[in-house]
Amino acid sequence: GEGQRNFKEIAMKIKRELRSRGISSRWIVSREKNLSSVVVDKNKLVESGSDFVIVEEKNKKFLGKTVAVQNFEELSLRDYGRPARDSYSGMIPPKLAQMMLNIGLQGRTDQVLLDPFCGSGTMLMEASLMGVKKIIGTDLSEKAVHDSQVNLRWLKKEFQTSQVRNVELKQIDARKISNFLNKKSVDLIVTEPYLGPQRKIDDIEKVKKSLEKLYQECLIRFSEILNDRGRIVMIWPVLRKAKDQFMKINLKDFEIVNYLPENLNLPISHRNTLVYGRKDQKVWREIVVLEKK
Repeated sequence: GEGQRNFKEIAMKIKRELRSRGISSRWIVSREKNLSSVVVDKNKLVESGSDFVIVEEKNKKFLGKTVAVQNFEELSLRDYGRPARDSYSGMIPPKLAQMMLNIGLQGRTDQVLLDPFCGSGTMLMEASLMGVKKIIGTDLSEKAVHDSQVNLRWLKKEFQTSQVRNVELKQIDARKISNFLNKKSVDLIVTEPYLGPQRKIDDIEKVKKSLEKLYQECLIRFSEILNDRGRIVMIWPVLRKAKDQFMKINLKDFEIVNYLPENLNLPISHRNTLVYGRKDQKVWREIVVLEKK
């Protein structure tokens, strides 16, 4: 973080110093500034090498050493290798699903978890692997419920997990979910709802109003089935080409909970919620954490 340095010269000096001590070494580089999980793993840097990160803040320098990397091969398998994938019914990456579940569960897996827009079951799969006590997945689409069933059976066989038996699947319109689930029967809702058309959008303002209406109706129903102080971790789309790209939702029964320390310098919205997306994406994700009043 201190501007341009001749890292090769520094690396070669370290290499020569180690050689003088009888230690053979190799300098690992990649196209990115930081070594990716793949580079660290394939070069066995955790087991037999080192990956260091130097961070400077307030005239102090912190030296970090990588002690573990994400299991990118398993994440890729659950994303691209599962038997049922459908771009219409949801393409939330497993890693983002894990992030949302971690935020919502806060380490407590003895909860009743609901995903009312389960799509092809990504959230259900990740929650199963985390050992959540009871998981309910619902979706308006019959195909989505079927795809979730197929993927959960595949998960049980591929990852040899018994937690899949804790998943209950139903075909339900999220706007009517309180007609099917008991009041105060759910501890936590974690979901990525329908985010609108992902390809061609003819009238983005019309799409935005339609999504706002959908989410507003859903929140009313969610409030009825959530326990006292129950929480929702939910994606709202950021429509970058709309006049006002952020969703306008009335949070009458909820308050926003922010888990993010300000000094992390992460991209946040005017609501102080995390914004997640790449520069080339037309639709970004706003991760909203709500608590029932």
